[in-house]
Amino acid sequence: MAFSKMHWVFVGSVCAALAGCDDKGSLGEYPETEGGSSDDGATSTSGGGETTMGGTSVADSGDGPGDSGDSGDTGTTLRCDGEEGNCQAFPIDCSQPDACGGLGSVFDEQGCLRQFCSPGECAQGERCYRPESFGGCTGSGVFCEDDFELQMCLCGGPADCGGAYCVPESVYPVPDAGPAGAAIATDGCAPTDASTIDLVFGLSSDACDVFTPEPGAPHVILSVVANELPPGMYEFGNYAIGENYAIYDDGTGKGTGWVWSALLVIEANDANGLDGWWELNDSFDGGVFIGGTFEDMPYCPQATVCG
Repeated sequence: MAFSKMHWVFVGSVCAALAGCDDKGSLGEYPETEGGSSDDGATSTSGGGETTMGGTSVADSGDGPGDSGDSGDTGTTLRCDGEEGNCQAFPIDCSQPDACGGLGSVFDEQGCLRQFCSPGECAQGERCYRPESFGGCTGSGVFCEDDFELQMCLCGGPADCGGAYCVPESVYPVPDAGPAGAAIATDGCAPTDASTIDLVFGLSSDACDVFTPEPGAPHVILSVVANELPPGMYEFGNYAIGENYAIYDDGTGKGTGWVWSALLVIEANDANGLDGWWELNDSFDGGVFIGGTFEDMPYCPQATVCG
C-alpha cells in the first residue's frame, strides 16, 4: 500500500496514536513519499527481541502474520473484526498514556480505529467528534498497516485537520448553556441573497413581534439556506458562500461574527412549532462551546425579498 503526503507515526505511544496531538507539528514531518514508511531514527536491539522507534517499543512475536490474527487460513480471529485500515500482526499498544479509548484518540479501547464520520453517521449512543472544532487536529483519514521488517504497526494519514470520528456520548464534550430568553424561527436572506430560515436564540419574546435581539443582548443565529426546514441534521461551517452559517454574539462584542462550526437537529416540525437541539463551537475565538434544546419554537414568517 502506497501513501503520499501523509503523517507517518510508529504506533505504540504515537502521541495518543495520531489523535492526541493537538498541533500538527507534534506528529512529525509531512514527507512526500511514494512507498509508505520511513525508518529514520530506528534502532534495533540485539538479542532483546524488540524494535524501538521514537521511544515506542513493540515486542517481536518471532512469527509470521498467520500467528498474530492474520487473515490467512489459520482459523484465528481477526483483530478489529478484520476492518480495513487496522493492523493484524502487531497490535496497537494501548498501555501508553491516552493511546486508546479517550476523546482525543482515533483508536477505541480495544486499539481499533474508530469509524470516521460526518454528523449523523454514528451508531446510537455515539457522537461524531471533530477535533479541529475544539482546537485539535486529526487527518481526514487514518490507515494502519503491519510492517514485518520493523515488526511494528505503522499508521499514516493526510496532512490536514479535516478528520472526525465516532466516540461514545459519555466522553463527548458537554456544551455550556446558550443565551437565555426566547427563540423563534423566521425568514431571512443570506449574504449571497439566497433565502434562509433563521433560528434566533436570545430574544425578549417569542410572540412573533420581535425578530431581532436587543442591542447588547447575547444571541445566536443559525441560518439555514433553505425554504423549508424538515426534521434532520444541519451543519454550519466557518462562513462560506452558499453554505449554512451561524452567528454568535456574547453581548460584549467579543464573540461577534461567524463561528467555527455549529450543529442543528430538528426532531419535529409541525403545527406546534419546532422541536430539537443545537450546539455551537467557536473554540478558535475564546473557547466558546454552547448549546441548548428547544420545544414548540414558533415559526414567525416575514415578507422578505432576497436578491
